[in-house]
Amino acid sequence: MNYKKNDVYTITIEDLGKSGEGIGRIDGYTLFVKDALPGDVIRAKITKANKNYGYARVDEIITPSPDRVTPICGQAARCGGCQ
Repeated sequence: MNYKKNDVYTITIEDLGKSGEGIGRIDGYTLFVKDALPGDVIRAKITKANKNYGYARVDEIITPSPDRVTPICGQAARCGGCQ
């Protein structure tokens, strides 16, 4: 199948990449998704598509990972959160 920019898919995040991005697959096509956690079921929008893999962003979290926590501070999404 040919995947392209702005396509939207529902995927389950299976693993984490070396930079902390979530990794999910669509029929063997790998997507690296910023701010996604293993166990998340998300709707992801492709931002860059290569032949064998692509990059995407979270469009919607359908089912959150059990490891996902709500930040204490309302500004965490903007700044990345306190250490």
